[in-house]
Amino acid sequence: EMARTIGFDSNNRQYLKESAEALMRIVFEWDVIAPVPRRIHWKASVLFPEIEIRSDVIRYQISSQMRERLVNPDMYAMIDMNIVRRFRRAPSLAIWEFCVRFEKISRTAEVPWAHFRDMILGESAEGKTYQEYKYFKSKVLLPAIAEINSESDHEIVLLESKEGRRISALRFEVH
Repeated sequence: EMARTIGFDSNNRQYLKESAEALMRIVFEWDVIAPVPRRIHWKASVLFPEIEIRSDVIRYQISSQMRERLVNPDMYAMIDMNIVRRFRRAPSLAIWEFCVRFEKISRTAEVPWAHFRDMILGESAEGKTYQEYKYFKSKVLLPAIAEINSESDHEIVLLESKEGRRISALRFEVH
């Protein structure tokens, strides 16, 4: 059923397994609105602590703490799969998912740029190419923002914070 719904038309079980493992690496930080220095405590949860693949069935367990958030229609309705399917770049989807949660307050939390890079690129952020902000911005951020603005109903604007002459953190305006 899931394969039909998402349009998965391959017998490549290894790809399916790798995708399931990637889902298990999605971590939610609970206090993302408060600025980093003012956070009282830090808490993180994984959405899918267990995933099982048997013949033609994928079973997954949703974290009990996350389940109560997911059944809240205000939260769940923010992710529109029709928009998600339009994105060709993985960073576009990651940035859009980050930004859409802040739609009601029109501005995301400020995140150190290297942390944001690691958050949206995952393991690929370890390469030397994106260790400098200017390359990360030109190769990842700007193309992803252009795709989000053209393919979704949201418009996001990159806002950079500086320490001296260096970019230290990012946030986005969301409309």
